[in-house]
Amino acid sequence: MGVAKELGYNILLYLNSKKIAGTTSDTFTIAGKAEETIMKANLGVTQYDNIGHDGTLSVNAYVMKGTDADWMNVSDVMTACSINTGMTFVLKFGAGDSGDACASGTAIFKSFSINSDSENYADMTVELQTQGTVVITHY
Repeated sequence: MGVAKELGYNILLYLNSKKIAGTTSDTFTIAGKAEETIMKANLGVTQYDNIGHDGTLSVNAYVMKGTDADWMNVSDVMTACSINTGMTFVLKFGAGDSGDACASGTAIFKSFSINSDSENYADMTVELQTQGTVVITHY
């Protein structure tokens, strides 16, 4: 029996095939949604039907001004958040090994915040909400 590989495990988020520059952490949450019904046929016993799921993504990143074409800098993120038409996302989990999990779908921006301290340091936080079905595969 093998030992679980714990070191080198990470999450990589791509929005419209670009990564957010300066990312320090990514978070992904998915939660099932259920609909409650009480029917005479079930003798009044509450039943729960699966009606899908909700997913949220959050990113913490240093503020980056200039970046390469395959990265989103702070201006790109703020523009995408203000337009908020939705973006495709790919979320890769693990160390890049074959068989590691991958989630994909569409997401819209919920919020964007930017902070700075007295040392001219700035970071940003981005929250996204998944739309439709999140597809879980392997890469």
